[in-house]
Amino acid sequence: MIKLTYIKTDIKKLFREPIMALLFLIPIMFPLLFRLLIRFLVPFILEFVSFDFANYQHYVLATSLIINAMMLSIVMGFTMIDDRDNRIVELMNITPLGKAGYVVMRLSLVFIFVFLYSIYSYFVLGIYIISIYTLLYLTLILSIYSSVLGLVLFNIASDKVNGLTYAKGLNIIMLFAYADLLDLKWLDFLASVFPPYWITQIIANPTDVLSLAMGLITSTLWFVLFLAKTKV
Repeated sequence: MIKLTYIKTDIKKLFREPIMALLFLIPIMFPLLFRLLIRFLVPFILEFVSFDFANYQHYVLATSLIINAMMLSIVMGFTMIDDRDNRIVELMNITPLGKAGYVVMRLSLVFIFVFLYSIYSYFVLGIYIISIYTLLYLTLILSIYSSVLGLVLFNIASDKVNGLTYAKGLNIIMLFAYADLLDLKWLDFLASVFPPYWITQIIANPTDVLSLAMGLITSTLWFVLFLAKTKV
């Protein structure tokens, strides 16, 4: 079993680096920012443009949840890069945890905070109602997705500076969450390969079995693929 002391040590280490601490805190700030924009900016825009904002509220919730996962994935990837550079992974091999335990420890940190930030974001925004069961299911998919992005960064980045560049590129994947806005079948098909698309679909259609299944299947397949390619 992964000891809580390892997780506590990781959190303390994260807050010693300003960039890492900022990435860790952004998910707290974004829901508050969205709430303010919805409260003050949207009514102002509606005075000049006529559209039903209620039709787009689930996209706002999806955006907030996906941003949480993305920020935490960068934290995970950067932490693993630091561990690789400091040869901590090699040291883990002679501890009771071993290399497998090390990977589980890193994934545990992501799962814990994706869960906490997702619950926080949902209630702070308070603009779109889904059941607690749907929300918990989304946190599972988001946790796996966040782990995937973290593993991708660890695998392709030589250092954190290089990793930041790759992280910006990986953010493009988030655009697939809005693919159905264009009503293009080929784009929907392409977007369906990536978890963000299904996050939006599940929020909009929480009882759709296909969306629920595909969200978990796509994220799990990506996770298995990159975990198999990860060498620590």
